[in-house]
Amino acid sequence: MVINFLLVIQFLPVGKAIVAERYADMPYVGLYALVGYLIFNLPKAQKPIGILVSVVWLAMLGYTTSSHLSVWKNSVSLFGDMIEKYPHESDPYYNRGLALYYGGDMLGATSDYTNAIKYDSTKATAYYNRSLIWLNQQKFDSILYDLNHAIKYEPDYLAAYKNRALANAVLKHYPAAEKDFDFVLKKMPSDTEAICNRGLMYLNSERKEKACDDFNRAATLGSRTAVGLQKVN
Repeated sequence: MVINFLLVIQFLPVGKAIVAERYADMPYVGLYALVGYLIFNLPKAQKPIGILVSVVWLAMLGYTTSSHLSVWKNSVSLFGDMIEKYPHESDPYYNRGLALYYGGDMLGATSDYTNAIKYDSTKATAYYNRSLIWLNQQKFDSILYDLNHAIKYEPDYLAAYKNRALANAVLKHYPAAEKDFDFVLKKMPSDTEAICNRGLMYLNSERKEKACDDFNRAATLGSRTAVGLQKVN
């Protein structure tokens, strides 16, 4: 119980994990059972003091909990509170950026991802997620910048390779796009999305035979998209 309790409250820090009180429910039961046992076995003259201390402690916990209700309202407010407390840490910005992104606030998400990178320039996922915002805005130079950095700091980041291949294909940088598609398919040979996208890249670069080979391959693997592309081409 004690080891479990110490780990989840991060009394002994483990990596960059955030304090996880929700995992401490069971250890707390043991802790308070021990406290109750000690109070119950206090000498008769000291029991009122023990009970008073317990009541005051519980009241303090109740006040602390109620005062944090606004902080725990949603992910944006939660990580905003963390940013106020730890303004030079990357993870709170990154996590609030995720919440803002899924909430549709692209400007806020961009700002938070940028700050996450500012405080941890090797955070590959921050570069990748920011590139998704650039993708919606068709800012291909920015997309390539972020994906290049994501791959630099996480060399096997397959999602980054796939998106970089697409960006290069749109910019007609076909050799670079082909290289990234090949890398992805070497790691995931049954990825029908990558196969179809490489086929489209071949088609746009006037290599129809290779395009048809990819569409046939993807169709064999069960891709409905590939079947449609076969009919068109």
